[in-house]
Amino acid sequence: MQLEEVLRRRRMTRRFEATPLRPETLGRLLDAARRVPSAGFTQAVEVVVLTQHAARQRFWAAVADPGWVEDREGAGIVSAPVVVVPVVSPAAYRDRYQERDKTTSSLAGAEGWGIPYWLVDASFCVLALLLAAENEHLGALFFHLQGHEAAALAALGVPPAYQTIGAVALGTRAPDEQPSGSPTRRARRGLDELVHREGW
Repeated sequence: MQLEEVLRRRRMTRRFEATPLRPETLGRLLDAARRVPSAGFTQAVEVVVLTQHAARQRFWAAVADPGWVEDREGAGIVSAPVVVVPVVSPAAYRDRYQERDKTTSSLAGAEGWGIPYWLVDASFCVLALLLAAENEHLGALFFHLQGHEAAALAALGVPPAYQTIGAVALGTRAPDEQPSGSPTRRARRGLDELVHREGW
């Protein structure tokens, strides 16, 4: 599939089939997620990949209300055969920008980063997963953990130094899955509305 088509077709999926992904397919998705830009080539975004039913149950128990899991929307998402949780350590970036080749950076020794590069890099990882899934004709959904980030990471045994921006559900779209959410109620804005050439 051409990149333009991948970008045009990509959307969030909220109903998945429970059919497991082939290991080689999942491998391609994860490989795409590691080939994203990385500030200072820190390469500190890691992923926790949940393919086993018990691991996914432990995750959902930490982040979702039981009533939601049982309703139509929740059940459609929870049936995804793979959940990927990107995790990143801010300390890895702070340490990287103390290294000799980064000492001239304005971030060397800086306590407050105006834009936390670790969150940017984690976002790149998520976007790569979303696009790679579409390229494989699969569904994907990025979702926020609604304040349950610490509980989710603890349930997965992630060390306390790590943060997450959310998770990605991956799998085959259910046959009855239809576009939903805000894009069904709001038109995509045109280039003329978004692009400010040579200044605002």
